[in-house]
Amino acid sequence: MEKLQYYVMKTGMEMFDVCRAYGLGLVLDALREEGEEVTIISDSGIYYSVEGAEITKPEIDRLEPYFSPGPSWNKVFLTIRRQASRDKKVNIAKTILINKDKMNQILENHKKCVAVKDSSNKETLYQSMDLVGTKGYRVPVRRKANYTEGSSMKVTSEAWALAVLGEAHFSIWKGGKALTSIIPKPERVLIMHWKDIRNSVDQMRVNRTSISATLAHLATLLVKEVRGRKKSGDPFMDVFSSLIYGAMIKTGTQWKPARGGMFPVDFLYDLIRSDSEISGDIFELWSHVFRIGNGKGREDLSFSLSEFIAYPTSESIEK
Repeated sequence: MEKLQYYVMKTGMEMFDVCRAYGLGLVLDALREEGEEVTIISDSGIYYSVEGAEITKPEIDRLEPYFSPGPSWNKVFLTIRRQASRDKKVNIAKTILINKDKMNQILENHKKCVAVKDSSNKETLYQSMDLVGTKGYRVPVRRKANYTEGSSMKVTSEAWALAVLGEAHFSIWKGGKALTSIIPKPERVLIMHWKDIRNSVDQMRVNRTSISATLAHLATLLVKEVRGRKKSGDPFMDVFSSLIYGAMIKTGTQWKPARGGMFPVDFLYDLIRSDSEISGDIFELWSHVFRIGNGKGREDLSFSLSEFIAYPTSESIEK
């Protein structure tokens, strides 16, 4: 089958955009026939390019297993309190994507390098799906007597369904000082590689002394895993440009935003490119430092190392 390029136009909401790209990549990878072109996601500036097989007759039943109940889906809809309401949202996404006519339309829409026109069907973009985008969203309020944050963020149902699918299967959630959702931003990534890398890294314990330490440790483990694949002879090296994250803290029965943004990983890739042998030893040593720095009274080790990984300057290396 012919290899096609699909487009995911960016909205400016970093996590939402990446999750949509991963969601579309997962769909294309699941629907392709054995031996057909593998799916590659690349960052092309104003859009994500998703290269994959041309899907002419989608066997949409293949997507069914991806909607099985589990903790990942609960975290996507973390801010919804009732389990029945969370399950209902999963079923809405499932209904949208496991529908041959809708899937054909979704694939057709993403073959065009243009923003898809708003549909009449909208879904709420929850805080747990894009902390920075949703909490930075405000609308004019005319009532002077009352304070309000404005209405909730709404997005098209098709884009929302792809985003929740991508987040459920590619986000990594880590606890500690806050519960943090982390998803790497792809520069050029094979979807099947990232699926395996994610599952491996997700099982690893990380430093929890601070949000920054958690991000730095996870970034080290992620790039260490990429290096290991490259050293084993895989000709394709998956490259991520940063970690997009959103951290939340629970107060009473509600989840409140702590902080969100992007954590750089380019320095870690520079180490691989400069010396693939020594970089492996460095990543192993840093992982050890993060583990021992997770104990009480040794937190300064974690803070200093995480600052150096994020900002590798002469000042931070002295610390």
